[in-house]
Amino acid sequence: MLRRVVEELRRRSNVVAITLAALSEADTRLLVNALVRGGTEPEAVGRMAGQVWALSEGNPFVVVEAIHALGEGQRLEASEIALPARVRQVIGDRLDRLSPPAQEMVAVAAVIGREFEFALLHGAAGLSEDEGTGGLEELVRRRLLQVQGERLDFAHDRIREVAYSRLLPPRRQRLHAAVGTALESLYPDDLVPHLAALGLHFRLARPGTRPCRTFAARARSP
Repeated sequence: MLRRVVEELRRRSNVVAITLAALSEADTRLLVNALVRGGTEPEAVGRMAGQVWALSEGNPFVVVEAIHALGEGQRLEASEIALPARVRQVIGDRLDRLSPPAQEMVAVAAVIGREFEFALLHGAAGLSEDEGTGGLEELVRRRLLQVQGERLDFAHDRIREVAYSRLLPPRRQRLHAAVGTALESLYPDDLVPHLAALGLHFRLARPGTRPCRTFAARARSP
């Protein structure tokens, strides 16, 4: 229903769409102070604000939902505030509305991590060129991925967190193996800068998955 309302508003000539940037850390702390219950000790509010900033990265919706979760009994002593269930549901709904190629690409991107090249994403996803470019355009258009110079990254790390958590172990292991194999194929003569990533992906791949001999030899060298 909300999507239909937004689409109807966009068709009106007197309606202007404004993209809001994320809040700064200072503004996030101000919002937290405005949302917490009166009488909360300043030290506890400050600790909460720091945790909420780390969780939300300035996303107002995540800030509000995190405060609500804390108000429902989550312990302030926890080192991190868990992502609220409502936020996970909203992100999950966005992922479910993607086309199959875009869903495959966002799953691979979640396995790769933060900041990556399109060639790695496309190679690990195993899609055709048209499917790969179309899926990427969809992810950028829907603000799930963003362009950072010549590289790509998630618009928010919580999107990556939810996308990764939705992968069942067998598929997650398969994708880690695919990313490791794609790294080997992309950088056959320059593996040294990627040894840590290769080691991580092959360690998290299916048991029995082996890296190429070149990588194995370089990993053993001093």
